[in-house]
Amino acid sequence: MTGVQTCALPICRPSAILLGVVSALVLLPVCYLLLAGVRAGLQAAGLPAPAQQSVSLLLGSSSLLVRGSLLVVATLGAPLIEEMLFRGVFFTFARDLGYPRVALLGSSLLFGMVHFNLAALLPLAVLGIALARLYERSGSLLVTIAAHATFNLVPFIALALGFKPDE
Repeated sequence: MTGVQTCALPICRPSAILLGVVSALVLLPVCYLLLAGVRAGLQAAGLPAPAQQSVSLLLGSSSLLVRGSLLVVATLGAPLIEEMLFRGVFFTFARDLGYPRVALLGSSLLFGMVHFNLAALLPLAVLGIALARLYERSGSLLVTIAAHATFNLVPFIALALGFKPDE
């Protein structure tokens, strides 16, 4: 047998990773604009709008070990575990029970809520909706994992380039 063996499953396709990366790059400005709007609204109402705990830790640390650990957790661990749980289990379970809207909105709201940040709730719920749609259309968790990992990688790249969120 000659030639390159390929996997027929959608989870094995390199195009799944590319679709995830491109999708995240499209979603990033939408979610960050939503985040800025929610933060402004919270501040106008006199409510605190702190950054997510992981972002604060990243910005507050100069330790390469801490930053490297955060990078691995944020771009590998969290996307893998969260996508398997929220899209692979919660979304799929409710959808397969015959409740597609509950699956979409419920899994997405829960995804936003587990990040324990009021300002990020809406943007992350919107991200959750987009990730569920990507999963439904592609049939591949690899697409959503790649999108989620890319979405989480951007703050690290921005910080490495010298961007500070409060400037």
